[in-house]
Amino acid sequence: MTTATFSARSERELAILAAVSVTKSEFVEYAHHKIGIAQGLTQAQVEHASSGRVPIEGLSDREESIYELSLSLARGFGIIDDKQFESAVALLGREGVSQVAQLVGGYILVSLLVNVGDVRAPQS
Repeated sequence: MTTATFSARSERELAILAAVSVTKSEFVEYAHHKIGIAQGLTQAQVEHASSGRVPIEGLSDREESIYELSLSLARGFGIIDDKQFESAVALLGREGVSQVAQLVGGYILVSLLVNVGDVRAPQS
């Protein structure tokens, strides 16, 4: 997958955190919590995103749209309503929506495998 859809690395991390908010993968959340902060998100934004809360204060309109699309894709296992799809296409194009769906789906799979393996976050 290319990252052309994501103009900022924080957008990609928000999409991943949206998926994690559904899968509850402790290790993936731990890893992407750190990555999200390194990519410019605040502690509060990462915590809100990984818990599936919207809206998230301080995001750009584009970041918020990508996060909400990702959250809907993860919660609905790929099923979203027409209005949200058309809005996402207007923002990202069809290829962009497909790339977001691929990223979310990929992290749902990764989270599932990590959960099956009972991989936990390191103890501090």
